[in-house]
Amino acid sequence: MEGYITSVVRYQNSDLIFVTDRLGNLVLYNNTNSEQKHFGRVYSKGINTIQVSKSGKRLFIAGEEGSLKIFSIAKQKCIKDFGKVHNKRMARQKLKRRVIKRSQNTVLVTI
Repeated sequence: MEGYITSVVRYQNSDLIFVTDRLGNLVLYNNTNSEQKHFGRVYSKGINTIQVSKSGKRLFIAGEEGSLKIFSIAKQKCIKDFGKVHNKRMARQKLKRRVIKRSQNTVLVTI
């Protein structure tokens, strides 16, 4: 890994662990025999988080710039790129909708 680690996810209750870094690299580590499988740079910018699907066949990867990709573990490539699904503006609008004014001096935020 070149950049500092951003996500670590265990793969299907095994000794396999997916690790991502701030530079967009994805690596699969085997804790049993210390082998590493480098998937390469799957994002041009950093990766915020990853999640393995229930079936164990896909990874959901959220990029630093607010985009989302589905990555096939078997094919070792992106099978669906949703593009940008989130940004700071969207987050502010969502937060504004959740703000409920209770009185002039008090604001309740539900998150």
